Amino acid sequence: MDDEKWFKIGIILMIPSFVIILIIVIIPYYLLDFIPYYLLQRFFMFQIFYLLIPSLIVFVFSIILIIFFDRKLDKNEKIPDKGSIKSFNGRNSMAQGRKILMDMAINRFRRGLNSSCLNLSYMDLSSILEIEKLEQLTNVRELILNDNQIKKIEGLDLFPNLLKLNLSGNPITKIEGLEHLPNLQKLALSVNQITKIEGLTSLNNLIELDLECNMITEIEGFEFPNNLKCLKFTGKQLSKFEWLKNLPKLQELSLRCKEIMDLKWLEHVPNLHSLRIINSQITKIEGLEHVPYLEKLTLIKNPITKIEDLEYVPNLKELYLYESLITKIEGLEHVPNLEDLTIIKNLITKIEGFEHVPNLQKLALSGNQITKIEGLEHLPDLQQLDLSGNQITKIEGLDHLSNLRHLGLAKNQIIKIENLDNLPNLEYLDLEENQITDIKVLEHLEHLRTLGLDEEYIKKEDQPVLKILMEKNIKFKPSRKKIYGIYGKRRFIH
Repeated sequence: MDDEKWFKIGIILMIPSFVIILIIVIIPYYLLDFIPYYLLQRFFMFQIFYLLIPSLIVFVFSIILIIFFDRKLDKNEKIPDKGSIKSFNGRNSMAQGRKILMDMAINRFRRGLNSSCLNLSYMDLSSILEIEKLEQLTNVRELILNDNQIKKIEGLDLFPNLLKLNLSGNPITKIEGLEHLPNLQKLALSVNQITKIEGLTSLNNLIELDLECNMITEIEGFEFPNNLKCLKFTGKQLSKFEWLKNLPKLQELSLRCKEIMDLKWLEHVPNLHSLRIINSQITKIEGLEHVPYLEKLTLIKNPITKIEDLEYVPNLKELYLYESLITKIEGLEHVPNLEDLTIIKNLITKIEGFEHVPNLQKLALSGNQITKIEGLEHLPDLQQLDLSGNQITKIEGLDHLSNLRHLGLAKNQIIKIENLDNLPNLEYLDLEENQITDIKVLEHLEHLRTLGLDEEYIKKEDQPVLKILMEKNIKFKPSRKKIYGIYGKRRFIH
């Protein structure tokens, strides 16, 4: 009998023995009111000798089996010793390493350690058929094969129970070989070389489809599965949207296309809850009267100059506006349920317009032209505030933010830490790329856990304060300048 079978026997023995022990311990307490004590005592003695002790022995034995053969299986996964590693070179070395990792992933899946998910991403696979012991993996529910070298979708008939398939980041040119996956619900094919939409009509249970960053130029005349609820799509020369009529259940839509000029076509998707438009030519927020259920709106790299038309989406909870030309925060009185607002890399000069969004929890205004912290007194529930990359010179205007946990003020013109006394719950504070010299006040931030600071500006006499902060288990986050060189690569909000 092989090690894997002994491992499974251990699990099979452990479960019933544990249940019996649990029952024996609990039942007497419930019988006290119904059975005379002397009878209960005899019954309990019978349980101890004939049930409890044998069950304990079996339980302990099963635990020993599981631990012993689990370790043995780990050793059998053929991790090379130092001598064999030295003999690897170039491509051979990488191929051998990937094979070892793949064997380990498959073995862990077969032993039930990875539930129903098999992750073989970054394995340099050129074909799905290269997966070893493919015929033994029929119980896979989620198969992750992103960032390999797979050119053709094949061999999936051995996965009849598959629910999720990720083939993103491969050189696939054609959608095919999916007809044997009747239960498939989620399919990711982003960052491939697909030019045509096909081979999807048999996927009646598909609800999520990701086709972003492909080479599709035409979409009219092709069919999507009728039950689709989420679609992510990149299209070139895409200017007509009548095809959206065929997706009556669509709730989440993400489009990346330079030819999109407006949002009037939203009339074709009235049930949308989430909309994301990236790198288009939209100059005006309009057409929202067609999507009254919208809860999340994301507009990235569009030449929008004004926040408007929000009166048609009163249920909006999340609004993200990246890299546009917006100069003023306005129109928020129409979205009282707003919880998350991000306006990054725009032309905002003043914090204002928050009188009617008391439920706001996250606010990101980094990369604008703000000079003063103000206008936040109506946001009692705010937990995250990012004002990095502005022209702020003083920490102020935070008196009413008692629930604030994250505060980002990196890359401003602040020289002094002050006015943080009313932030008792502050856990994260980023003050990098300022010229702060005095840090004594940080000693009094009891809940602070992560701090971003440029140490070169700190006075010599304040160096002991750094030691005190470290003794409080405060984590100093890596310098943005050292890791990224420039601001903007990393944000703690969204």
